[in-house]
Amino acid sequence: MEVNLSLSVETEDDESMSVAIVQDLTEREQTERDMRFLAYHDALTGLANRTLFVDKLAHYIKLSQRTQTKMAILFLDLDHFKRINDTLGHYIGDALLVQVAEVLKEILRDSDLIIRNREGVRDDAIARLGGDEFILLLNLIHNENHIAAIAQRIINRLSKSIQLVGHDVVTPPSMGIAMQGNCTTTII
Repeated sequence: MEVNLSLSVETEDDESMSVAIVQDLTEREQTERDMRFLAYHDALTGLANRTLFVDKLAHYIKLSQRTQTKMAILFLDLDHFKRINDTLGHYIGDALLVQVAEVLKEILRDSDLIIRNREGVRDDAIARLGGDEFILLLNLIHNENHIAAIAQRIINRLSKSIQLVGHDVVTPPSMGIAMQGNCTTTII
């Protein structure tokens, strides 16, 4: 519990009176933490947002240069997402985006190619840029084949039907890969 304590002495008619005000700051501190989280994370999926991703990207580029390892950014977009949103509704579309975020976190947890925090995947390794666009950062890569294997796992997993509120939804991703120091490659 965090508190704010304010003490003052007031004098009136030659009598002194002490006044103490104690204010519980626990709720305010939690609100500030929540606001900081929402400023840098997507409200729907809990993933990093574009702002956090871009803020951290320069750091990871320098880390890659310092460790003389490669890094890659995978950009993915869900095919037919607009059609799902339009025909099944935004509720199903939102549920799909949450499910895709979980799949991406699962797949990257299995990988040893990204920097982790104590809880698992770094909170800025996967970001939702908006709509149905996601971006993933892989670093400390020693072999490009690992990037292709991860990309293929993502494509395979997201190309399968996902059961959402009584609907079988299929939205295979389109993916682009950019590697530090290399040209962009597209995997279809």
